[in-house]
Amino acid sequence: MKIFSSFFSNQVSPEKLMKALKNNGYKNSLKLAQNVNDVNYTDENTTSPLILASHRGFFEVCKTLIEKGASIDFQMFDGFTALMYSVKGKHKDITKLLLDKGANFDLQSNKGMTALILASQEGLSEIVEHLLIEGANVNLQLHNGTTALIAATLNGQVEVVEKLLRKGAVVDIQENLGGTALMVASQLGHLNIVKLLVK
Repeated sequence: MKIFSSFFSNQVSPEKLMKALKNNGYKNSLKLAQNVNDVNYTDENTTSPLILASHRGFFEVCKTLIEKGASIDFQMFDGFTALMYSVKGKHKDITKLLLDKGANFDLQSNKGMTALILASQEGLSEIVEHLLIEGANVNLQLHNGTTALIAATLNGQVEVVEKLLRKGAVVDIQENLGGTALMVASQLGHLNIVKLLVK
């Protein structure tokens, strides 16, 4: 009887864990994550503990939650996932962890955003490389037609453009207003990217 009593007394509510995560309390969050009684809880914004930990960059918390059965590919109200938030936060270690644990790298948000497009527009070359190695679809588009190649071109991310082209990014895909990566590069004066696109 004492064993069962001790077990239940150690259980932590997900609300308590979420509060610790929101307050950026890493050590406290890790301790709570080890004993949380619902790893797939979501708050009023449909945020899960794993999504919030991925956004905060709390690697060990993410690892613990996954080991306890957290849904890796759960999508928030806007379609964003833990993988997208790890990319958005530039947390390379968590991005790799999620991919190694089987995260779906081609899931799209409500507006069509993908982890690869996010990484490409921010110039996160190492994360782009890892996503491409895993097999991310290089030509998926946002609802406005933007591809990873166009997103990288807009921000002058030469190294990322090179990687995307090597993996088969289609140069002449048009966004909804008719612009292509080459048009964008020309208009913005990104001459190094223009040279890559016309090869």
